[in-house]
Amino acid sequence: MPPKPKRNTNTKSASTDPTPTSLALAKANLDAAKDALANYVITAPFSGVAADVNVKAGEQVGTETRAVSLADFSGWIVETTDVTELEVVKLSVGQSVTITPDALPDLELTGVVTEISNAFTQSGGDILYTVRIRVDDPDPRLRWGMTVEAIFRTGE
Repeated sequence: MPPKPKRNTNTKSASTDPTPTSLALAKANLDAAKDALANYVITAPFSGVAADVNVKAGEQVGTETRAVSLADFSGWIVETTDVTELEVVKLSVGQSVTITPDALPDLELTGVVTEISNAFTQSGGDILYTVRIRVDDPDPRLRWGMTVEAIFRTGE
């Protein structure tokens, strides 16, 4: 009877035992990735200020994550939330507006209506429209989210 072939008891395989060459290549790739990350620059689509940062260094984020909100403080838009159906019919694009921030009651700004929404919202039985106003000469003390009183000038 012919001798039985010996069974190979060595369980190491080439794919799980890295050779010095493949290990060196992996380390080189890791170093290159670290260098690329260290030199990575995020460029804004316009000149502005990072007004709100929603992530922390080292945090993992997805493509849908809003990491930073950019603001161009050279031009301000006031957006109303309380113009009723009785008032909106008296307004027109290009109409002058006087704006007074609640936090700065001695500051009087001027602006112009740039957009009047056709869509409405309902609140407490009122039909409300959004009106956008461009502020002519913004004050550096203005901040996002500030409330203002807007007086629409008529008869001009």
